[in-house]
Amino acid sequence: MKYKYKVFFVVLFFSKIVFSQTPPHIPLDLSSHEYQKLLDHYKNKPGVLIFDTLQSETQKAIEGGEKLSQWLKLMNRQRSAEDQIRLTSKETRKGVPIDSPNKYNERTIKEKYDTYTQEMPSEIIDVVYGQKQISAELPLEKETFIEHARKIDRLYQSAVRWTTIMLPWKTWYIENKKRDVRGYYYLNQESNLDEKLHDFQNLDLKTQDSFKEYLIGLCENEIWTTHDECVETLTTHISKNALVEYKNKYWRNSQSTWRAYFEIRDPRRDITWTTQNPQKAMIPFINPKNKKILDFLKFNIEDEFKNNQWQLSMKFVNSGLDTAEVQFRPGVTPHVSSGNIIVMDANTPLEEYEVQWTIRHEFGHILRLPDCYVEFYDTHEDIAINYQLDTTDLMCSRAGDFNERIYTELKRVYFR
Repeated sequence: MKYKYKVFFVVLFFSKIVFSQTPPHIPLDLSSHEYQKLLDHYKNKPGVLIFDTLQSETQKAIEGGEKLSQWLKLMNRQRSAEDQIRLTSKETRKGVPIDSPNKYNERTIKEKYDTYTQEMPSEIIDVVYGQKQISAELPLEKETFIEHARKIDRLYQSAVRWTTIMLPWKTWYIENKKRDVRGYYYLNQESNLDEKLHDFQNLDLKTQDSFKEYLIGLCENEIWTTHDECVETLTTHISKNALVEYKNKYWRNSQSTWRAYFEIRDPRRDITWTTQNPQKAMIPFINPKNKKILDFLKFNIEDEFKNNQWQLSMKFVNSGLDTAEVQFRPGVTPHVSSGNIIVMDANTPLEEYEVQWTIRHEFGHILRLPDCYVEFYDTHEDIAINYQLDTTDLMCSRAGDFNERIYTELKRVYFR
């Protein structure tokens, strides 16, 4: 009976992977402007009733964030370019580290909303979450205002992400828990891991609990295992003092899951990087036939993709089979389509930092570099969780840049 159950689970899991739709490509650290576009997209879709089911605090968090955005625009119209009220910048980006993941659901949104409305200055709360009208006058000292406004803005982002991403695609995100690599990450950092596992019964209770959590995480990376099965198997191995065997059983698969976030699996065929000129790689790119866009592409890509004396260069061409190109469409969330087309939002100025970072990150996908962040829904914690595997890495986080890791991976695949 147990065998039949497992076969049924595997068939069910793969059928969901094959037949369920995949959610849109949504980075973890969108700007509020991007979240606003995402929200507008869902609001304008016919038959979408998801907003009618939200808790009142989630709705208020969204409404308050939109009002804050309007307030900032009004105040900044009266201020010089040097004195603009900015909630984000390249310097303030911190990312979402794997050891400090972002967790959110309607309960956490309500808790933060309740805290803010009780503790923040009334000059802000009465406007953002109340009925007081916005004005061009800054009600508090600038840095104090920014400090509180950032919290309101982050709450808005969580509420929009919950509403437009997690709720519509919750089943998919539950399945994506299989890609949670924290168990492997933490165990891989342990020195003398096998010795500690062999001596498990003599470890302090806090360490035992941590190891249990990580080992269950290894097991859950397997497609055919369930959480309850992993717990049952772990309990059996603890009783037999066989945790090294348990770890080894799942280690290779978890390691492969980790590497999948960083390794190029489907390389391009049109990159030239040879021993004749080892300090230069060249990629053809369709000429956008617009000098402003061409300069935007060339500056950002070539400024980012360089390492010591090595430089990636773009060669603009008029045509080519499967050659990379960029297209601009109004209102889209930037992404790469069909492996060769960078799709950017035509409504966002090229001068904005977010746009400049985005073209650099999306070009990484043109080179076949995968995203190194993960988001899933944990049914045992009953909460959405996301994190970036390396916040200093261009492909993981907006706080990241091109680094030695990316250069080494590109060289492994493309240098001939």
